[in-house]
Amino acid sequence: MQRNNCAHPECPVMRAVYAYAATDAARYCRSHAHANMRNVVSKRCPHPDCHSFPAYAYQRSDELHYCKQHAHEGMVNVRY
Repeated sequence: MQRNNCAHPECPVMRAVYAYAATDAARYCRSHAHANMRNVVSKRCPHPDCHSFPAYAYQRSDELHYCKQHAHEGMVNVRY
């Protein structure tokens, strides 16, 4: 995956992670993102129509899977 720099002319080194839709390439960093843009780079909860970041996994897993609302029984918060 290619990492893009923020499209703001005075921010050439900040990593772009925001776009208008999940199908668009990231164009802006958090500081320069426009209204209605969202983070399209970071992993999200796989539950349909959920835009939360995952924080829950099974105790010995290295990978985060679900947000608090969609965590399965036996999963624990391993992020915070």
